[in-house]
Amino acid sequence: MNLTARLLPAPERTFPIGWHDRLIKAAIHADDAIALAHAEAWLLANDIDYASLRDHGLLVEIATRFGPRLAAHSPYPRLVGLRRMLWTRSLMALREAMPALAAIAGAGARMLLLKGAARLTDADQERVVHHIEIGLRSEDMLTAYDGFIDRGWRPAQGVSHHYVREHLASMRGVKMSRENAGDIDLHLSLFHPGQGGAGDDEALWERSRPVLLDGVEVRLASPEDRLALAIAQGGLNGHDNSDWLVDAAGILSRQTVDWRLFEEIVEARSLQAPTLFALCYLSDEAGLPVPQSLLDTMATAAQASPLTYLRIFAQAKPRESATVVDNTIRRFVRLLRKGAARRQTRRAGDRLLNVRKITGGDSAPQSSPDIEQSVAVPPQLHLGRAHFHAILQLAAPPGRRRIELEINSAGRHIGRIRYRKWTRGGCLLTLAIEGPIDIAAGETDIRVVSRPSRLLRHGGDPRQRARYDALPFRCVEVEITQAAER
Repeated sequence: MNLTARLLPAPERTFPIGWHDRLIKAAIHADDAIALAHAEAWLLANDIDYASLRDHGLLVEIATRFGPRLAAHSPYPRLVGLRRMLWTRSLMALREAMPALAAIAGAGARMLLLKGAARLTDADQERVVHHIEIGLRSEDMLTAYDGFIDRGWRPAQGVSHHYVREHLASMRGVKMSRENAGDIDLHLSLFHPGQGGAGDDEALWERSRPVLLDGVEVRLASPEDRLALAIAQGGLNGHDNSDWLVDAAGILSRQTVDWRLFEEIVEARSLQAPTLFALCYLSDEAGLPVPQSLLDTMATAAQASPLTYLRIFAQAKPRESATVVDNTIRRFVRLLRKGAARRQTRRAGDRLLNVRKITGGDSAPQSSPDIEQSVAVPPQLHLGRAHFHAILQLAAPPGRRRIELEINSAGRHIGRIRYRKWTRGGCLLTLAIEGPIDIAAGETDIRVVSRPSRLLRHGGDPRQRARYDALPFRCVEVEITQAAER
């Protein structure tokens, strides 16, 4: 071992710790007796009613793995109930998604099932997934998005589906939701920026194979790509969600892995350090089959870049043992990754209209407060550029917050309005809005729509809704006129 390797922290310091570690081993350890012992110890020492969300998936795994062998433990009925609840939710999500998936496949789009969703096609495994993740090629993204929109799904974001559709080509992906049916994640980029290029993604698609999901053709990545993807997506934030370890363990225990091909994928995507940390845990702690020669190769390659090694190490450490320095590095790396993603996609800018707070404007309201107001387009208005002017009033609740509105037609996004309320008290806001818009053929009216300032779940926390929900407004004055000639 050279001096650099001696000075760098050992991979073991990134391993899960405490009861979380034991619950992971109960779910994935290769030795059934060892795994059962971890499961029983966890159930004796922990109250299942206070288990964290990251532990729910692991608890379902051990309930599926051991079943009645855990019946002697008092939490067993609760464990069975948790398993049934998540299983029912999975069936509901899949049932709601299938019409859209069938239509998308019928339109010729290719869909790659990712992460836990890949197990939906395995008849030997129980269908329990928290949400369905689908990889798409760029030419198929719009088809897939419209397929879900046409069947009642909406982006799980504060912005409208019209806005997302306009920016879809420059987005890495979009999360879709439909009431309580679960989530569908549509991914255009499968790996993070810096983890391979377009050629590597194309090779992944070429190695994938077709399978049927309830009669609908989808695709599964090769075991080597699935293992690399699990490590790339989960290894750096794996202690917030351990599903990636379950996915990786399933591949190692039930699939034949071409280790030479896997090594080539890891090298092409610069994943040596996270691969070293992940596979050392799966091999040394969970008893899963990983060639020692591969671990030695990963160690040599990872330690050859000490700064990268330390950066990945700080991200991979358990949050329970993370230091202030580790957390600072995590936040810094997260900002770098977001910046790289923006540079990679070169997202189109928003068509923002000017907005300012004014006094007055209390007379002759044209409508009662609502989150959407329709505005007629004057019939004499020529197509193309026009000028939008409006005075809106809304009752802003206490607290600082963003106020978000959009201007849309029935089929497309036209413009966006953003105002920052800095005062803490509640007040009646009067906003003057001015700016250019464009009118397309056949558009006889446009809509001013209030939007939430962040993602809000159906039936979510009332305090979150009070702070972030769309605010009803009324139009005091609104006018669309011909844009001035330049």
